[in-house]
Amino acid sequence: MQPPDGSPDPGGPGRGGSSRRGALTGARCPACPVTTYPAQPYCPRCGTPLRELALSPAGRLWTWTVQRHQPKSPPYLPPEAGFAPFAVGYVELADGVRVAAVLDVPLDELAIGLPVRIGPGPGVPRAVTDTDRPATGAASAPDAPVSGTPGALDAPVSGANR
Repeated sequence: MQPPDGSPDPGGPGRGGSSRRGALTGARCPACPVTTYPAQPYCPRCGTPLRELALSPAGRLWTWTVQRHQPKSPPYLPPEAGFAPFAVGYVELADGVRVAAVLDVPLDELAIGLPVRIGPGPGVPRAVTDTDRPATGAASAPDAPVSGTPGALDAPVSGANR
């Protein structure tokens, strides 16, 4: 299955919100437990200047859906082979932030809690299956964020923060 705008490149160079090494760039508040993506200059909760950081590429699929209808064009550009359904979802990173991404994962493998690696892609972040971590089917695996993680659930809605 080929998503709408090309091959996955979660570790490669991307546009907007990516660092020099291909990681997504977010920001963390030094005064309260807020992490944002994309990076912002000030904390949406307390107004303190934020510090940029490269977000961890490891995360778990928080929720997902399948886009079964071709989006309007422009801005969508269908691939040469034509439209094929593709998945989009939120990936919860160890940094406690949820990022919307195109999921370059076979549709029959999608499951809440699926370990994925996320990185910049053409236009939006993209995620692929993380074969280095076992699938548990639960977002509460030892290396996954859980409710109560600073910034995971109490951060205000900002961009793709939730």
